[in-house]
Amino acid sequence: MILTDNDKAALRLCIEQMRAEGGVHQEQIEDKLEHEPWVQAAHFACFHRQCATLSLPPWSMPPCWAGAADEALKDPEADALAAEMQSLGISRYHPDPKSAIAAAKRAKA
Repeated sequence: MILTDNDKAALRLCIEQMRAEGGVHQEQIEDKLEHEPWVQAAHFACFHRQCATLSLPPWSMPPCWAGAADEALKDPEADALAAEMQSLGISRYHPDPKSAIAAAKRAKA
């Protein structure tokens, strides 16, 4: 997977936000950053932040998982949200997709 500069910035923001949560979430991301490759830790933080900001139920997928090759992981809502993000120039790894979309739409208006 090739990450753009925009993707890397979004993933760094996810890590920063997870650290800022403090407590167990801060401990989780610090442990992952210490023991796993940066990109894996960043994807973990992104999944966590998107699920939180979108208030996703456990059976839903966040847009960072959009386009999964495995049929069992496909989620039309996640795919649609990721497509909208992409059309507005937003990384699918942004920690708060709906806020980012709203900001991008305001900027275009």
